[in-house]
Amino acid sequence: MQTLEELKVMTVAQLRKYAKEQGIELVTNMAKQAIIDKIYAAQPKPEEKSESEQQKKAPARRALIISDESDDIPVMTVNTRSRSAQAPIKPPAPAVSAPRPTPQPPKGNKPAFTLQGARAWHNPQPFATQQTGSKYAPSLGTPLIAGDTKPAYKPAFTRFGPDVSAQPEIAPQSPQPQHVFRPVYAQQEPRRTLVPKPSQPSGMPGDTYFPSSPLNARESRAEDNGAPEFLSAGDVGEGAGVLDIHPDGYGFLRAGNYLPSLKDIYVSNAQIRRFALRNGDYIEGKTRPQREMDRYSALLFINKINGEEVTGRPPRRDFDKLTAIYPHRRIKLSSRTHKNLALRMIDLFSPIGFGQRALMVVPRQMDTAAFFGAVAASTKENYPELTAMLLLVDEKPEEITAIKNKVDAEILYTTFDEPPENTARVSDMVVERAKRLAESGRDVLLMLNDFTALCRAYNNMMPQSARELRGGLVAGALTKPKQLLGAARNLKEGGSITVVAAIIGEEEGTLGSAVMDEVQSVVNAKVIFDDALHISGVEPPYSLQKSQTTQGNALLTRDESEVVGHVRELTKGRSDEEAGRLILSMMEKTDTNREFTTRFDSWMEIEKQG
Repeated sequence: MQTLEELKVMTVAQLRKYAKEQGIELVTNMAKQAIIDKIYAAQPKPEEKSESEQQKKAPARRALIISDESDDIPVMTVNTRSRSAQAPIKPPAPAVSAPRPTPQPPKGNKPAFTLQGARAWHNPQPFATQQTGSKYAPSLGTPLIAGDTKPAYKPAFTRFGPDVSAQPEIAPQSPQPQHVFRPVYAQQEPRRTLVPKPSQPSGMPGDTYFPSSPLNARESRAEDNGAPEFLSAGDVGEGAGVLDIHPDGYGFLRAGNYLPSLKDIYVSNAQIRRFALRNGDYIEGKTRPQREMDRYSALLFINKINGEEVTGRPPRRDFDKLTAIYPHRRIKLSSRTHKNLALRMIDLFSPIGFGQRALMVVPRQMDTAAFFGAVAASTKENYPELTAMLLLVDEKPEEITAIKNKVDAEILYTTFDEPPENTARVSDMVVERAKRLAESGRDVLLMLNDFTALCRAYNNMMPQSARELRGGLVAGALTKPKQLLGAARNLKEGGSITVVAAIIGEEEGTLGSAVMDEVQSVVNAKVIFDDALHISGVEPPYSLQKSQTTQGNALLTRDESEVVGHVRELTKGRSDEEAGRLILSMMEKTDTNREFTTRFDSWMEIEKQG
């Protein structure tokens, strides 16, 4: 059994080991002082006689009633005071005659019982004098040490009184030394040290005992921090992940696909409040390994937040309070390495800028995952500082593996066999992660392979009592998908989020058609890949007349703006198929858009000359 001073000297790891050996259960993340208190309370305490027990007890009256029909027999009053506190006395003579050899059983069916609080006339002996004094004051004649271990004498009774022959002879005792009680009213608190005080031998009077006062808040916080102990022992690990805050205040660092797993790291609500952490923050720090009853490893302390050191970090900005402006910088999707005609046509006729909110309508046969993979690879080459995020919804597992091997980007996904709750969770985490990056002044490109599948997942999660609109769309199902599109903005204070969402063109009356009608008014860029052009054999099936960008001229150079104006005038009276074949024949003869704009005037002269 450990004393309180010995427990305070022990470390948290030693305390938990000792508690485990003693069979004491401890809760996770308990403070050191709380662990000490629980261990000390669970230990068996040595039995000590209190002052009230050491005081002489007053004689009790006991009445022995045999039955209702028995004769009146005088009842003896027994003094139960300790024999050690009394002077040697002569055993009293019995007040009644000796018991008969064959006593008759009592009449009636009532058992014999002892009645306390009997009347005074039942006892023929006079009252014994009571000792006066305070109820809680110690007795001067009672020894303070536990040296007398002789059991108290218990008299034997019969129906006629105490047994005289059973009373042992009491030997005279030598007087015990007197101990003076001196209460201490004021004393300065002793200085705390880590060295334990020498313990007094059992049963010997020691110095005055001063109870230790509870530690103040600063000392408690200093002792509760177990990080230095784990660091000194080398029993820590590296941990990182995107923070997902639970509604109860605590959170987890999600790894991989932003979905819950056993590899997650627990983050306490105290750390979240102290560093003002938010959903989507990328946290790096030291972790405590999993113990026997832990389900997750825990974050001990934080090193970096979103790539920035914790110390000297600038004040955080709120994404919702930042100023949104029109995009004025273009994102070049094509490059010399990636000579994709579809990307070149988008760069020239429907340019996408930093902070654009673009909706790309594609035919069902088009592989949007591969297309966005090419976009991510090209933008990574043109803008190394740009963070490209690709969200794949209801995708095939083999397609996800192929894209991961080809594209150097952050790929988040849900497969077609997962419940809609997983799709909603991953989508929300992707949006929050993009907001945290934009708050730090970074540029983010977020691409979604199937916006209709995302809306279908939220539509399936709506209650059955919700009102159904046309195409099977339930009222309120597009709230979260619109928030994903609404996160796209160019921030005046720095940073941007660009969202390019692909949606499959479907027939009228379907869910995809209803979703397109709802969201096409909130986007500021449209990229149309016509299904009719795809059927007619035009590749890529880019619709020059339907695709457009709000204030797209601000993203182009002067030469590019003039060329785009001439091309639209040239194709104004023609069909989409004829205009598409004409422009593709010109662009196939060049490698870059700059070369196309340079040679366009000479082609127009040749066209006029016939």
